[in-house]
Amino acid sequence: ESIASGGTVYVVNDITVTESLTINQDVTIRALDKDVTLNHTGSSSLFTVQNSATLTIGGGDYRLTVDGKGQTRGAALLQIKGGTVDLYGTITNGISNDSAGGIKVEGSSSTLNMYDGAIVNNCKCSNQWGIGGAIGLETGNMNMYGGTITGNTAQDASAVYVNNNSGFTMSGGAISGNSN
Repeated sequence: ESIASGGTVYVVNDITVTESLTINQDVTIRALDKDVTLNHTGSSSLFTVQNSATLTIGGGDYRLTVDGKGQTRGAALLQIKGGTVDLYGTITNGISNDSAGGIKVEGSSSTLNMYDGAIVNNCKCSNQWGIGGAIGLETGNMNMYGGTITGNTAQDASAVYVNNNSGFTMSGGAISGNSN
């Protein structure tokens, strides 16, 4: 309910989320007073950001982790379809048989920004094309100001897949230890 109305949502304990959540308003999700994890056990994405909304994941003094629990889904753990995601937390264990295991960016007005402290790891694209283990840029843009992309797998582009209709700018952070 808090996510639907916008604003800042503080997570106080690890929780399991079974449904997919659509973000249509500006929302910030942060850990309140300790490191916490959103464990996603649903069959599709945990978050789909659209309609020019901005979703901020993490930030502050404590780590917020979004964990896909290594469960194969038909979509990336986080989808950006016409909105913006500002990532300070962790996206981990996302497996998709679509393009991109962790985060998929699609739509010319879609943007992913990664900042210091952000981590995308242990994600996998398991489809026959095997592109975008961590992040798939179908269309839209990604700005990597900081953070780490590591330990992801795909047949091709195990870290970041950049389609011709998208843009990727890296001015900080590290991409290493990804494999096919």
